[in-house]
Amino acid sequence: MNSQKYKIKLAPRLRWGVGRDTNKFNFYKFGSILFSFLAFGLLVNAVWQFTDPQDSIPNSEPQVLGEVDTKESNEIFTEYKVKSGDTLFTIARDYNVEWTMLATINKLEAPFSLRVGQAIKIPKQ
Repeated sequence: MNSQKYKIKLAPRLRWGVGRDTNKFNFYKFGSILFSFLAFGLLVNAVWQFTDPQDSIPNSEPQVLGEVDTKESNEIFTEYKVKSGDTLFTIARDYNVEWTMLATINKLEAPFSLRVGQAIKIPKQ
């Protein structure tokens, strides 16, 4: 018996990993490159947002979600004085606003009765 080891010689194309069906791996290569660029872009965007110079103003007041800014309240509302015969529904119809929005803004509760001369805030459109 011959104790010689059998060596298989590969063609040069196969030795370099260039054989059949290499085209289907190009899709994965393209996807990984695209994902890398996307991840890098998101990282740069996150760093840019956290180092925004407008956030580092020393005298700026902190913002609270849901808080109404009283400085701008005059700019976004029109004041209406209630006249005799006015109802919340007719005022809302005249200013093209939902009556429920008027009730919420002016903190009115059922039965939504108004007094003559009462000031009603109406949002500007």
